[in-house]
Amino acid sequence: MPMKSPSRVRAVILAYGSTFASILRGLVTAAVLTKLLCLSDYGIWVQYSAANVLFVTILSLNLGHAFLRFSAASTKAERTNLLFAVLGVQTTLTIISFVLAIFSSSAVSELLFGVRDSSLLFLLFASTLLTLTTSQWTNNLFADQRASLAYGLNLAAALLATSFAVGGALLLHTVVGSVLGLVLAQGSMLLIQMWVQRSEVLYFVLPSFRKLLPLLRYTYPLFIVQIGSWVLFASDRFFLVRYFGPETAGRYGLVYSIASMTQLLISSILSMFFASVVRLYEDGHTVQLRQAFSRTIRLYWVGGLAFVCGASASSTAVIQLLGTREYLFETLPWVMALVGMGSFLVGIYQVISRTYDLAKKTLRLAAIWAVALLLNLALNAALIPHWGMMGAAIVTVISYLFAITLATLLRPRLNVFDLPLPKMLFHAILSLSGALLLAGSSSIAAALLLGTLMALASVVVAFALGIVPLRGLRAWLAA
Repeated sequence: MPMKSPSRVRAVILAYGSTFASILRGLVTAAVLTKLLCLSDYGIWVQYSAANVLFVTILSLNLGHAFLRFSAASTKAERTNLLFAVLGVQTTLTIISFVLAIFSSSAVSELLFGVRDSSLLFLLFASTLLTLTTSQWTNNLFADQRASLAYGLNLAAALLATSFAVGGALLLHTVVGSVLGLVLAQGSMLLIQMWVQRSEVLYFVLPSFRKLLPLLRYTYPLFIVQIGSWVLFASDRFFLVRYFGPETAGRYGLVYSIASMTQLLISSILSMFFASVVRLYEDGHTVQLRQAFSRTIRLYWVGGLAFVCGASASSTAVIQLLGTREYLFETLPWVMALVGMGSFLVGIYQVISRTYDLAKKTLRLAAIWAVALLLNLALNAALIPHWGMMGAAIVTVISYLFAITLATLLRPRLNVFDLPLPKMLFHAILSLSGALLLAGSSSIAAALLLGTLMALASVVVAFALGIVPLRGLRAWLAA
């Protein structure tokens, strides 16, 4: 059964609280590092972050996602069995990868980060293992329909990581100091997660790795999806480093860290959403399933576009506040808007892709991402050498738009969307055009005010068009 309304509202509040904390963590970390590090060193930090995402993506095997799909309706003993089986596989793969990399740590470090610093590689593996383990414990809470607690812990994790990362950077004034702070924060949160769930998990249940076979069969096509996601998310930074150096990667990385926060608006509630729609689908609640998909996309459309418009219109002010004037460049508002729209489309895709998960059609997703991956790499190689950051931003939008178009056309025959598409497209074009036409103020105060007004205007237009109803909004949300 779906969650009761009070529990759902509380969970959503905590979800967006943890999202705000994640945004604050990214902004504070960027603001500190851009002030303490030179531009080229910040470019190294950008490379480290991209490598971190790659390692977590590959070594997870997407088993956390499969765990949510297969354990949402299972018993406590069955969930515990799967929990430790997943953790065992991910930990083993991480240790094996570390052993293989350690023999040529300097060369691997240079390949990943652009510098020969083995300490960064060691911390990368530690962070990867802690991220995988903590995420799986959080998934266990979602599977047990304890979303409020899960999001509360995510909120605490974001605040703790912010404090430790800033503290490490201030003490050591190096990238290593900030990363070390993050690793210590992650280790602390893992201990807290295990303590909180100590009475809920049957620690003495011996995991049966044979039970992982259905999960692996379900998720192995998603390995291509994982690689494709990383290529579309981070490969452009490696092209920028090669053709323009770490300084350009640093500028682009700061823009990307702001613009990519758009998808946090949906990723913050995605685990709760997926666990809920699985139960609705399995129980045959087609009306509620349709409402869940359609209203999630509508709400995200309004909030996500408002964020993109505000960030684009105020891009010069935001970059100067978080970094320095050294990070400004001529096409900044356009790059912010394009990267923001790419991130926005990722959120839409994440919701649409859940229809494939429900129907267990993951091979189609793999095919879509395989094509998108090849398209992204080809366009990066063609455009970035000539157009630099603008080329990277254009490729980002094209690649994600291509993926979302294919995913929509090939999605399983589940009637779960009720969307006013012409109005939504008109809203996007109108809002973004206004933001870009008015962007570019040299005054920080004026740019911030303009960004706020453009974000509010985007929301007002969405309500006026009826994308989300203004009258009866509370009842519409609670239904």
